[in-house]
Amino acid sequence: MSDEDLSYFEARAETELGRAQAASHPLAIRAHIALAELYLERINGGSIRMPSAVSDCPDTFSTARAGRRLSL
Repeated sequence: MSDEDLSYFEARAETELGRAQAASHPLAIRAHIALAELYLERINGGSIRMPSAVSDCPDTFSTARAGRRLSL
């Protein structure tokens, strides 16, 4: 991966973490954290894989219903 690609994915991860910190809805927080993790995985040689269904993230709705915020 080129230095330009590494810089891009690092910047995207930082942006998503910032968006997670600014978000107030638990699902938005979770989504931004998940995106940041995917960008960081890409930096480390992994491929970006988006969940194909809600079943891939089973605790998403229970977290929202409970009104809990994910800690950052």
